[in-house]
Amino acid sequence: MLGTFTVSTKAGTEITADLWFRCYGVTPQSDYLRGDLATARTQDGFIQVTPTLQLPGHPNMFALGDVSTLTPKMAGRARRQAQLVADNIRALIEGGQLQTHEPSPDAILVTFGPDGGAAQLPGQDEIAGAETVAQFKSRDMMVDRYADMFRIPPPTEQSKKVG
Repeated sequence: MLGTFTVSTKAGTEITADLWFRCYGVTPQSDYLRGDLATARTQDGFIQVTPTLQLPGHPNMFALGDVSTLTPKMAGRARRQAQLVADNIRALIEGGQLQTHEPSPDAILVTFGPDGGAAQLPGQDEIAGAETVAQFKSRDMMVDRYADMFRIPPPTEQSKKVG
């Protein structure tokens, strides 16, 4: 919706804005599961997981991110879940103790270009502004974090101009 409007939060705070992005959630793609694995699918297509992100009854199978029954569906959370799954696979191989998923506090960062955006951060009553969002996300869209994760050199200023 484009145009000035005001909404009220559950806590009674009124927020006036000029632009509203309607978001309708996630439709999981899990119909590829067959046989015993199909029993892990919920009626709405999500994959049921244990606290260790394993499929119930299948200790060598894991699900994470948008397709799992974990909520909410956010890329940053999927990244942390992926690390947990990697650690748990390593623990299975080495005979170690599996770790359990610990939900992190709710947060949302909406970016508008490299220097714009707003955020609701854990433990904060006020909406964080553009500078905070730019520091956390919008200046590099977290590319440097992922470059480090995949052990590749982060983009240089020159390579950003070429693309």
